[in-house]
Amino acid sequence: MRDPCYQEILHTLGGIENLAQYMEIVANEYLGYGEEQHSVDKLVNMTYIFQKLAAVKDQREWVTTSGAHKTLVNLVGARDTNVLLGALLALASLAESPECREKISELNIVENLLMILHEYDLLCK
Repeated sequence: MRDPCYQEILHTLGGIENLAQYMEIVANEYLGYGEEQHSVDKLVNMTYIFQKLAAVKDQREWVTTSGAHKTLVNLVGARDTNVLLGALLALASLAESPECREKISELNIVENLLMILHEYDLLCK
């Protein structure tokens, strides 16, 4: 997914929307029922794909239009550090755009971020 041509083809074929829907399904299973390694692996790969898409200015709208940003925000509550990192990196790339930043700010992410900061603070003591 590093190649811009493949990213464009994925968008043209509606693959980004399908990937976003699948990521939502896997994320709901992961967050609701526990950490199966297979789910973790899938989520890590999908979050990194969305990070690659969000890194390109003209493609950020594709990510928000697909609704993937909502699932990425939900994954900020992930217990696996690789899933969390992938979600945060994708959201950070999206947040470089004022329009995407506004869409992210409409979602309930503050509580999850405060929880992460609290846990980090406890680990540092």
